[in-house]
Amino acid sequence: MQVRDTRLKRERMGQGIKQREFAALLGVAPATLSVIENGHRPPWPKLRRDAARLLGLDEADLFREERCETCGAQVEALAIRALERLLAEHYIEQTG
Repeated sequence: MQVRDTRLKRERMGQGIKQREFAALLGVAPATLSVIENGHRPPWPKLRRDAARLLGLDEADLFREERCETCGAQVEALAIRALERLLAEHYIEQTG
């Protein structure tokens, strides 16, 4: 699985907050926060709200990238399959 930094991690680090300190403020183990920050687990609603509040950011803005990246590959694969079907149908119509 590919490890990537999330905006949550970048914002926390940008504000100079240590992971252990931020985890304590959120009421989770540092290992749990690490898994979330590295994109291996999505944050649950309360954690999203609390993290945004602690960082002074809008929740939707803070987590927008995760929603897009999480489904992005699936959407891209679906779009490619749909395009392939359309091209095949068009080819059949033109040559058939």
